[in-house]
Amino acid sequence: ISNVNGNNLTGLSVSGLVNITGNKAKGVLITGLSNIAGDNMRGLMMSGIMNITGDKAAGVQLAGLANVTGEEYDGLMMSGLLNVVGEEMNGLQLSGLANVTGGQMNGVQLGLFNFASKAKGLQIGLFNYHKEDIVIVESVSSPCRKMNELIGEIVAPVSLKRIALIFVTNAAGPQAFVKLIPW
Repeated sequence: ISNVNGNNLTGLSVSGLVNITGNKAKGVLITGLSNIAGDNMRGLMMSGIMNITGDKAAGVQLAGLANVTGEEYDGLMMSGLLNVVGEEMNGLQLSGLANVTGGQMNGVQLGLFNFASKAKGLQIGLFNYHKEDIVIVESVSSPCRKMNELIGEIVAPVSLKRIALIFVTNAAGPQAFVKLIPW
């Protein structure tokens, strides 16, 4: 029903309820409720409720409700409700409600609410916050067409008709969104 390892885990751990590793985990952890790695995790964590890593993690975390990493995360975090990284996030946070990064976010946050102390990348949601300005883009009609659009040319073509209101945080600096041109 549950797997408990007091030290390190390398390989595969599958349980119906909980996988707990006291120190480092490297490999694949799959469980019905929660995966917990006390220190570092490298690999795939998949749970029905929550994945928790005490320090650093890299790879993919998939959870029905929440993913929480205490310090640094590199990779993809996807949850139905909440993703939290205590310090530095490098990659993609995708949630149904909120993404929170306590320090530097390098990559993309996609959720209704996105928070990062510092950000380089993109925050897409209803409410986005970091210590730089928020830029409002109305009626995004199609995705970016060129790679260099993310570095200050045209970020996204914008329709003249108001179809939806999408908030995009200016996470790449004040020059990134100055040349928005209606589609």
